[in-house]
Amino acid sequence: MTLISDVLSKKNISTDLKGRDKETIIKSLLSFAMRTGGVEDREEAYKAIMDRERLMSTALENGIAIPHGKTNAVSYLIMSLGISKSGIDFHSMDGKPTYIFFLILVPEKNGNQCLRMMAQIANLTRNSDLISLLRKTSSSTEVLKIIRSVEKIYDSI
Repeated sequence: MTLISDVLSKKNISTDLKGRDKETIIKSLLSFAMRTGGVEDREEAYKAIMDRERLMSTALENGIAIPHGKTNAVSYLIMSLGISKSGIDFHSMDGKPTYIFFLILVPEKNGNQCLRMMAQIANLTRNSDLISLLRKTSSSTEVLKIIRSVEKIYDSI
């Protein structure tokens, strides 16, 4: 099984995500995802994410959002992660600001990959200590270390 930490790297994580609205945040996350070299068409990828977002906000509760899209603009699973220190209104289920954003892009033919990754993120982010640690960190290296440590805990259960 592919883990979150298998897909993320320091180059596609931002601990100081800028932006005050959904579109700006998604464009920033997409820029980080593009650093992987796997996004073949930025506009097509952006359109897939925004089309999904228009159906229903991907902001969950507890300050987490998982904007995602299925698109032929990628040929494999790509992720990025951004942390907003001030939080933004991403139209979350609980009406509170969103601070942590996991962007997922998958090829259209591999839609199940997206669901599996979203389930992992949902499991990890049920841990309020993890959310608190991620919000406080200022280093992409530290973000990966935190995620890996929590994944190990869940893997050993």
